[in-house]
Amino acid sequence: MLTNTDKFLQGGGKMGELIRSTNWSRTSLGGPAAWPDSLKSALSICLNSGFPIAIYWGEDFTLIYNDAWSVIPGNKHPWALGKPGAVVWPEIWDGLDAEFKNVLANGESIRSEDALLPMKRYGYTEECYFDYTLSPIIAADGSVGGVFNAVVETTYRVINERRNQILHQLLQLNAVHTFTEGIETGTKILETAKKDLPFCLLFTAPVDSKDEVTLSAAVGIELKDVQDITWPLEKTIRSGKSVHIKDLTAYLQAPVASCWPENCLEALIVPLSIGETKITGCLVAGISSRRKLDHEYQHFIESVGIYIGTAISKGYNYMQEQKNQHRILESENRFRSMMDQSPVAMVVFRGEEMKVSKANKTMLNMLGKTEAVIGKKLLEVMPELEGQPLLDILYNVYHTGQPYFGYDMQVQLNRNGNFEEAYFDFSYSPLLEGGKITGVLEVATEVTESVKARQKLFESEALFRGITAASPTALWITDEFGNISYVNETWIRWTGKPLENHLGAGWLDTVHEEDVKHAYAAFADDFKKRRYHENQFRVLHTNGQERWVVCTGNPQYDEAQRFKGFIGACVDTTEQKQLQQQKDNFLGIASHELKTPVTSIKAYAQVLEMMFRRDGDTKKADMLGKLDKQVNRLNNLIADLLDVTKIHTGKMQFNVTGFDFNQLVEEVIEDVQRTSFRHKIKKQLYFQGMVFGDTDRISQVITNLLTNAIKYSPDANEVIVCTEQKGAFVELCVQDFGIGISQDKKDKVFEQFYRVSGAKEHTFPGLGLGLYISCEIVKRLNGKIWVNSIEGKGSTFCFSLPLPR
Repeated sequence: MLTNTDKFLQGGGKMGELIRSTNWSRTSLGGPAAWPDSLKSALSICLNSGFPIAIYWGEDFTLIYNDAWSVIPGNKHPWALGKPGAVVWPEIWDGLDAEFKNVLANGESIRSEDALLPMKRYGYTEECYFDYTLSPIIAADGSVGGVFNAVVETTYRVINERRNQILHQLLQLNAVHTFTEGIETGTKILETAKKDLPFCLLFTAPVDSKDEVTLSAAVGIELKDVQDITWPLEKTIRSGKSVHIKDLTAYLQAPVASCWPENCLEALIVPLSIGETKITGCLVAGISSRRKLDHEYQHFIESVGIYIGTAISKGYNYMQEQKNQHRILESENRFRSMMDQSPVAMVVFRGEEMKVSKANKTMLNMLGKTEAVIGKKLLEVMPELEGQPLLDILYNVYHTGQPYFGYDMQVQLNRNGNFEEAYFDFSYSPLLEGGKITGVLEVATEVTESVKARQKLFESEALFRGITAASPTALWITDEFGNISYVNETWIRWTGKPLENHLGAGWLDTVHEEDVKHAYAAFADDFKKRRYHENQFRVLHTNGQERWVVCTGNPQYDEAQRFKGFIGACVDTTEQKQLQQQKDNFLGIASHELKTPVTSIKAYAQVLEMMFRRDGDTKKADMLGKLDKQVNRLNNLIADLLDVTKIHTGKMQFNVTGFDFNQLVEEVIEDVQRTSFRHKIKKQLYFQGMVFGDTDRISQVITNLLTNAIKYSPDANEVIVCTEQKGAFVELCVQDFGIGISQDKKDKVFEQFYRVSGAKEHTFPGLGLGLYISCEIVKRLNGKIWVNSIEGKGSTFCFSLPLPR
């Protein structure tokens, strides 16, 4: 069980469990009870966030993080929890130390995009990139106690963009005119790819030659160091499958240096061509010491081999085209084949009208199109591009011959009939024929999810700042079990108690002792049913006053629709309560002042009626009889107003005795039946036994239900009263066959001053207090009252009272 001092650690998934089980007294932070409120608030937000967030606290930047962030340190998790930043990240801390200290000293945020952080998280130093922010965690006194680190790893995107640029450049080789030009241009491009390809060896031979493959070019390694080495090329040439060399020392005597401090120790042998080609051979490519050879990495190296093989084959073919013109078509088909098998989306536009000449399946699927777009103009296929920057860039590449590389480009697309916002990394490359630009090649990768993830990251930081900012409304958050995991500074200022006192169920300690049971029961019921919560109760204010608050809250769900808890707010309504009290006081005084003259009027009216009847003037006597009935109605209204005042002031008294319930019901029915000539009150009294309660007040409730049933069923001629025992309760129901109540108004009929609205408002007179008073009487006798109704068919009002044990 968590104590009040550490209930702010509630929730948070696996990391929440790990943090709660950690012995923090062995760290520089000390036990959670001593942690400052700013750290507790920040950690509460961190643990309940779905975004990767870490907190570096204190001058040694002790590390705490959430589930989403726990994948970032790799094998260092969970060891990293509670360790200083310099201990967790010795390989990168020299570059980060100044940034963290600047945030701590000056309270200024730092944001970095695609920052290179070479982490050692899986047993080797890995090339990693991150978008991250470092934000100060500011206490109430303005001091900065730690750093709030929101982060998204962008390694996959950065490396893919770099590799795609290499592939884009290699695609330009389709315009080479000789075999030698293809080799020389290809090696120049490979010289720029040292981060992914520390060295490359190009072995080639014409297919129709009987000679074995020979070393045609070397990049990143001296030719003399590799000329006499026998590589296992035969398997790759024969099968077309790549071969992974896991230990280069078996082939090379000297280590191969790379652009990283570590030497290159592995290589991959890939084929230079696929299918039919005029050039065969292999590419031996070094593998970066800072990236593992995964599927994407291998696919990239294989694509490099295919692109270079296709290009030099085209150069070889171009030399032969003087002898045989049809080889041009063969080369074009090979280019088309290369496009079809490319792992990236590609499309070729031709001419000023930008007709779609060729598009591979990857591109068609990404745009939601079919092969029916081939041969059509771009704006005919995608009219939504009109007016978007993408189109101007495309035409500029066509007219100037300057390639263009774009990243995170926003495009409004109509995909499969749906307009949506998408983001792409792409390149436009001019296509040359005979020295003239004839078209543009587009290579694209969709990065919509990555861009939106970064947008959500920065939104989460804004949410953190907004919640912790000063607010006139008290804000609160629970976990999925209903325990308070966060309250803002407003609630803390109201109560004068620190954050940890309110966590879990600690907030109930600030609720007035008379309201605790009701406050907790109302919240627990709404929480269990996952519905909107609204409740009012008194809290003990720091200034010694009792303050009334209204609390509301809504259930929250994550993207997978898993319940995460409640988020809500509390508003101080003390002033409104005081105004209500003033109104009640006025009604009480007015009711008392009216009671005396109304009693006198009734007495004089009764005396005059007797005098006129004695003198035989029945007409005047009948008029005074009607006056007496109206005075009775006025007396009833005054009595209702007095009861409302007693309810609000807590002065309604009850004289509880034991009595025969059915006998009381029959007496009330008899009294009401005397005044109702149209309606027959039918009795179905199945209950037999004693009940403890105030007979006068219970009679008042039954009378209210019966008179309402008669009043609101003007076209019916009967009302049914039923009593029976339901478990430990006696239940009474009054059924009418009148106008009924709509479902949206059914729960409002027990509210103060509620009356029928609309066209029927003036048909049924009254103040709308009878059911409200009846409801309050039943509740104060520990009973329940409710209604079942169908509009146009009638209503059944019921109440139940507990039976003596």
